[in-house]
Amino acid sequence: MWVFSLPLDVQKVYFFNVKSPIGNFLKLAVGVFVLFTFIRGGYGRATLNPSKAYYSEVTFYNHAAVNTQWSLLRDFFTKSTKLKSPYDFYGSDQQVIQEQLKPAFQSQPDSAVEVLSTTRPNVVIIMLESFVGDLIQSLGGEKGITPHMEELIKGGILFDHIYSAADRSDKGMVAILSGFPAQGPESIIKYIDKHENMPAIGQEFDHAGYETSFYHGGQSEFYNFKSYMLTHGISRVVDNANFGLDAERASWGVYDHVVFNQMIHDFNKEKQPFSQRYLH
Repeated sequence: MWVFSLPLDVQKVYFFNVKSPIGNFLKLAVGVFVLFTFIRGGYGRATLNPSKAYYSEVTFYNHAAVNTQWSLLRDFFTKSTKLKSPYDFYGSDQQVIQEQLKPAFQSQPDSAVEVLSTTRPNVVIIMLESFVGDLIQSLGGEKGITPHMEELIKGGILFDHIYSAADRSDKGMVAILSGFPAQGPESIIKYIDKHENMPAIGQEFDHAGYETSFYHGGQSEFYNFKSYMLTHGISRVVDNANFGLDAERASWGVYDHVVFNQMIHDFNKEKQPFSQRYLH
């Protein structure tokens, strides 16, 4: 028979020297908070995505800056969604298809009219979100809602048979700048490996020697706006992070008038000709 004796001063063992359940819970809560912060990449509107790493107009440099292990796992877990097509296709009768598409490709080259006094004008593209024709009097909307828009219409050219290209900004932006139609429930801008191979008007301006930039009051990483711009000829991206902490802003970013004032200030210093884009 074996007999064991224990000294009277045996100490109890506690989890990481924290003696109370409350202390253990607090330590767990702090750990979860820190992990969540790192995984999400912050607490702004845009979560951590490849656009955070994009910084150059050179595609190779941007690819080298992205975490390769993360990209491998993302492609592995999202490959099934890319293989599934949400669209209906035409039948196999090519003649019927040609007849249906023929009106869309008819053109009259001799009907072009010169309306500008210069062949290299400065170009500013303003993309409006959550805006409708019912607010513009010249389009049959209410009177007195958009007087400054009416001034622009009187001094310019109004295309009154153009309709909104999509139901969301991420789809509309690609439709405006790349001429790519809206994709129903999907959005091609979410897939960098796809949208970086698309053409866009920014590349044409860049090749023509224009100074190019993109202004956005929110986070440019949201829905990969930043990566889309940098890979399509836009040399400078100005967003929420470029404005000081004292700038007027809401949860979605800096107010529009603040961004417009910054744009006008930059126009006076910009090398001409320039081409600017602003997402409102």
